[in-house]
Amino acid sequence: MQEPPANSRQLLDLVQQEGIVIYKRDDEEKRQVNITEGEVAFFALLASDMLDLAEKYKRDVDEVHQLFFQVSCDRAKLVKLLESKPVEKWQLLEDLAIKERPGSEAYSHVVQIKGPEEVRRRQEFLTF
Repeated sequence: MQEPPANSRQLLDLVQQEGIVIYKRDDEEKRQVNITEGEVAFFALLASDMLDLAEKYKRDVDEVHQLFFQVSCDRAKLVKLLESKPVEKWQLLEDLAIKERPGSEAYSHVVQIKGPEEVRRRQEFLTF
């Protein structure tokens, strides 16, 4: 599988180039959804990818979504995790600790365990 596009415009171009069709279920009826905005295309493809990964690795899609969040939505780390390879996951208490002021005991503990760069990346992720 190729690397995901860097921005929404590239993603929309890819959707149109590949002729990807998205369906939305309304009650018992499925209808085709035209993708006109990059953000809509991005999330539609992301949802489709999560379903594919859940099926491929025989996991519940909710579990795949939860794991994806725990690895800061890093697809490569998610795949490693699904392949039972060691990957650092984030826990709720760690997320709460890095929201405290730098220098607090909890914050310092997480920085010591995860490293300053990984903490910075997680903080960026959590701001979205």
